[in-house]
Amino acid sequence: IGERAGEYISVALDDPVFMQPIRATLFQTGRGKSEWQLVWNRPAKRPGGRE
Repeated sequence: IGERAGEYISVALDDPVFMQPIRATLFQTGRGKSEWQLVWNRPAKRPGGRE
């Protein structure tokens, strides 16, 4: 439980087809905290490089 974010779950999705694992966070939302919101950031594309 975070002090400001409330309850959350950190996840990592990893598969050989991914260039790198996808790291994301599930935040508990909604009335009665019966829903979860998945949040992640995609790294910025580097000029001349791969994503």
